[in-house]
Amino acid sequence: MKPDASIYKHQFVEQNILSPKAREVASEFLIEKDLEAIALGRYDLSDGVYVNIDEYTPHLLFTEKFLVLFPIDGHKPWMKVDANEQVRKVVAKVLCVNV
Repeated sequence: MKPDASIYKHQFVEQNILSPKAREVASEFLIEKDLEAIALGRYDLSDGVYVNIDEYTPHLLFTEKFLVLFPIDGHKPWMKVDANEQVRKVVAKVLCVNV
């Protein structure tokens, strides 16, 4: 997987430096779990870190990429690639550290 071009790279690096354990917890979950087979729902991992697994019919995004969105970023969920088809969305949420 590659990061999507829309990622605010400075904030991404800053948050990884300020809160490496949170990123590590989220990354371990995403790497170790079979994300296509895991049950839908919310998985609380640690303080301020959780993962949501959802399935729905989207309206536009690109395959083989991931997004990192910060509280200041707007986004459009449920975006499609080419056609309206069922997808599985995995979202890891990590509490941002204020600087």
